[in-house]
Amino acid sequence: MIHIRSLRSSAAHIVGGMAVAAMLSACTEPSGNDAQMAFDTYAVGRCFALEGSAKVFQQDSDLTYADSVSLILPLRLQNCNVQPLRDTITSYALGVTGKPILPSINEYIERSAQQVGFKTKPVNSRAAAIMAPSFDIVSGFVAYMSPEVLVYCVRTESQRAGAAHGMTVRRYINYLLRGQGKVLTLTSLFTPEGLKQLPDRIAEQALSLSDIIGPTSVDGLPANDNFYLSSEGEIVFSYQPYEIASYAQGTIDIPFYPYELSDLMTPEAIDIFNLADLEN
Repeated sequence: MIHIRSLRSSAAHIVGGMAVAAMLSACTEPSGNDAQMAFDTYAVGRCFALEGSAKVFQQDSDLTYADSVSLILPLRLQNCNVQPLRDTITSYALGVTGKPILPSINEYIERSAQQVGFKTKPVNSRAAAIMAPSFDIVSGFVAYMSPEVLVYCVRTESQRAGAAHGMTVRRYINYLLRGQGKVLTLTSLFTPEGLKQLPDRIAEQALSLSDIIGPTSVDGLPANDNFYLSSEGEIVFSYQPYEIASYAQGTIDIPFYPYELSDLMTPEAIDIFNLADLEN
């Protein structure tokens, strides 16, 4: 069974108001296995004034909107081809693949600013960014890692002035560190028939955990087939707020040990999780 060691639980928020663009090497290459892994860190933060918002919200001055993106991207992972992983990360975080990272981040921020609902004007003020009542924060980071698997998280946090609350969405990418490497998906782990039965299994598991997670209403797989492999060796199906429960319940994670779902799995998954003995 795969066991995964936690590397970090969250990424630092970057809400600097100035137009900051940085590309930093995120790791050194001393020797041994460490020399086989390298990451780049991209961080951009900008702040905008929302023209006309003072009148709408009955304030003395226009409100501000802050937008930031910080991504830790794999540059090298042993002998694996990291491009499919990088493409999946940028697709989740920025909505693009195969394009230069820094221009794509800047384009994403510009698009986001245009969707706030006001005309925007750049503001070069860190204080205005920190106090901004409207913001979008995108962060991408390694959540867990073992010798065989890297689990990546893309987290998006958003808030709008006047809204009852903000929203945080987490999407996971599970990357197999074998051979040339591979992004694992539900279709690679479960047979077509297994995928049909999976929602019922998840609903039963959620019911058994109701004392912990509260009432839920599971009628399908998580949006975007969202799942991750945990440090306890579990397959965790992750539902966003509102998806199967109230907002107050937050993100709902439904865990299984792989052997509990072995009858729904593909031969590839049986091999990945070392479950062949259960099949005999």
